[in-house]
Amino acid sequence: MGSLNQIVNVNIALSTTSVPRGVFGVPMIIAPLTTFTERVRVYLDYNAAQEDNLPADVLKALRAVFSQTPRPQMCKVGRLDVGADGKVVANTLAAQLSAIQAEDANWYGFALTQRTPALQLAAAEWAETQTKMFFTSSAEVAITDASSTTDVLSSLAAKNYLRTAVIVDKHAADQYLEMAWMGRCFTIAPGGETWALKQLSAVEASDWSATEQQTILKKGGNTFERFAPQIYLTTPGKVVSGEWVDVIRFRDWLADTIQTSLSTLMINRNKVPYTDGGIALIVNNLTGCLIEGQRVGGIAPDEIDADGNNVKGFVVTYPRSVDVPFQDKADRILNLAFSARLAGAIHLTNINGNLSYELQ
Repeated sequence: MGSLNQIVNVNIALSTTSVPRGVFGVPMIIAPLTTFTERVRVYLDYNAAQEDNLPADVLKALRAVFSQTPRPQMCKVGRLDVGADGKVVANTLAAQLSAIQAEDANWYGFALTQRTPALQLAAAEWAETQTKMFFTSSAEVAITDASSTTDVLSSLAAKNYLRTAVIVDKHAADQYLEMAWMGRCFTIAPGGETWALKQLSAVEASDWSATEQQTILKKGGNTFERFAPQIYLTTPGKVVSGEWVDVIRFRDWLADTIQTSLSTLMINRNKVPYTDGGIALIVNNLTGCLIEGQRVGGIAPDEIDADGNNVKGFVVTYPRSVDVPFQDKADRILNLAFSARLAGAIHLTNINGNLSYELQ
């Protein structure tokens, strides 16, 4: 008997492999727990956490997250082991954070419920080696002393950390401003937000004098305080090194977007040839990632300067195939580069006006 394969032989390959993207909008609470045995538990709302009979401090942190408008779709809780005294040992924190990440790496920012300076320093040191950010708060009185260099904020700033943000809070013993801050800002796509000028719900602001505020800001900290009657806002939205929180988050997102997008392209093709056409495939893919960066608000759009010239939001630099050095071709390595302008954000507007009977 004949077969239709003798007429039309069909073989369909699946080129549908997708490299998963990173997660940049899920907060994590890290706490010593005996309530559950797994390293990480996911909560979609505050009620589920109450039903689990979590400790009061963890419930406070979760309440701060889920009280924001808008709020994240989920918050995760990571379990720490404790010593005989019921406290977390600082020199074991890095290993325990790594164990939490090994079980579930799909989260981005984290905070501790126990906020001793030793633990805060250990958490910041660990975060610097990861694609994560550490948020914490402190009520340490010495922070507002301009002459102090040993308070926790000064100690963190001295390390020039890019992945730690501190919000100074007189009420830190009773609330988790850092979790409310993450809960509010993680609802916005990386690059589309600023961490300044945010109103936070279900948390109490601190009353700082102008001198105290400036001391906190000079040391690399942030505040949540009253700006006008019934208007309470965060400022300035920086990590302890002085960089903007949103810039660090967007950089992480962009690196992940480029890596996963290009990897998916190369995995799903039998070969990307080392020709002008093959190079164009990669350049177009990279360009698409940068356009997405413009769409979410992290990279500036093309704009016109005062002379009418078009100023690109980004430029990709790449070689022609025939100009690539022999050794690079032999090693099958392609070197590309791009330069992009950050969109940034406006936090302060200065307006100079003049009133007269004639326009000046």
